[in-house]
Amino acid sequence: MRTLMRIRIVVLALVLLNGLTLSLVAQHIVGSDEHTSVLCHDGVVYSWGYNLDGLMGDGTTVNKKYPVRTHVSGVRQLYCANRCVCVVDSSGHVFIWGSVASQNQTGVPSWEWIQPEPKQIPYADSVRKIVMTESNIYYLRENGSMFVSGANWFGQYGNGTTIRLDSGWSQIPIDSVMDIFCGIYGAAYAVRYDGTIWAWGSNTGNLIDSTDTKYYLTPREFLKTPGIISSCGGTGGIVSNAGCVRVVTEEGDVYVWGGNDKNQLGVPNRMRVIPPVKLTLPHKAIALSGGEEHTLVLLNDGTVWSWGDNAHGQLGNPTTENSAQPLQVIGLTNVVSIGAGAFTSYAITTDGMLFSWGDNRYHQISEDDTPIQPRPLAITPPCSLLTSIPAEDQKHILPLAPNPVTDFLTITPIHGTHTLELYATDGRLVRSIAVLNSLPITLNMSAELPGLYAIVQKTTTGVHFQTVVKQ
Repeated sequence: MRTLMRIRIVVLALVLLNGLTLSLVAQHIVGSDEHTSVLCHDGVVYSWGYNLDGLMGDGTTVNKKYPVRTHVSGVRQLYCANRCVCVVDSSGHVFIWGSVASQNQTGVPSWEWIQPEPKQIPYADSVRKIVMTESNIYYLRENGSMFVSGANWFGQYGNGTTIRLDSGWSQIPIDSVMDIFCGIYGAAYAVRYDGTIWAWGSNTGNLIDSTDTKYYLTPREFLKTPGIISSCGGTGGIVSNAGCVRVVTEEGDVYVWGGNDKNQLGVPNRMRVIPPVKLTLPHKAIALSGGEEHTLVLLNDGTVWSWGDNAHGQLGNPTTENSAQPLQVIGLTNVVSIGAGAFTSYAITTDGMLFSWGDNRYHQISEDDTPIQPRPLAITPPCSLLTSIPAEDQKHILPLAPNPVTDFLTITPIHGTHTLELYATDGRLVRSIAVLNSLPITLNMSAELPGLYAIVQKTTTGVHFQTVVKQ
């Protein structure tokens, strides 16, 4: 039985290059145990590696040693799980390809098992983000509501029953949702705007609580945090009992829980971690990713640290020894984005270069036939992974003191804005808000350090930038 795929999504990072050029990092790098996909700044997707399940999305099932363009465009979010790839486009529609019908997680029972071309999920609209497990797809919509398609054996629908829909999706009874992620065996999590995490579904492996309860049929409050900016759940296809979850809060803290048999949670001498534990790291974390049994974290000084399983060199040091302690990935600085496949790791630096290390058995790193790459290897990306704002525009968005604020910042959404995000210059996401109407939005910045902040308004037609100085 082939190892199921496990991927993680990386958080959007905003950086100032040499104090002058404002750039956005392509939000997603995803990998399986056998392939890699990247989302380019212009919404195009490229993939390479194993393709017998149609993971390239180019209409073929032939393995690729080099990047090929997937037949989809206008993509704003990329996800991969259980030998299939799924995207959300700029219109809020969802497309999927690869092994898409193994357990009818799409809610379209008539589809063939293998789809080498992207297919639109017909009922899904106004979607902001999706996450997948081996049996479900969870959808976060623009209005903060949440839906699910696929199985309901363990109460994944959150509606108090285990009755499954053969087609379509079902609304989960929870609102004001900012982010979603999943755990193995059917555990689901929603992050609300008040910083609380809610969980429901399967409690196998105690991914919800430490009781003997097998599953929860409705959402229950699981953890209170200052706000989540990046999550790394235990799904997307995971083998054995390695299910675990990691999250990063707005304050730069990392919380972990679940399976820890390879020390992938960074908690020594414990096979299972429950309830959640906060880790101690050299600096504040701004992004998080993880493979099947290893973890990556991006710190606010631009360095990457890793721990857990290292059998394929995925920790980025000269050995293949596992580590329960965070280790700095060798030779990487000025990193703004990270990602992981099952046994492979990725990073993007401020100059737009892509680095990869770990498992290369299916050429998911490079065309080289070397099966293990223990040190970060610079790879010329197939497309631009950074979006720079022209210097002429910077005169308008980067003045020396634009409207200084002290405690509260009020922002009037541009017409068509669906998401408003505020970033510090170290790449930290301060706040992400689903915009439901055109009313002014007030943000409390009293706890933020003085300095320059960027406001990103994502609309149906593009992305708009503003800056503000906190005094």
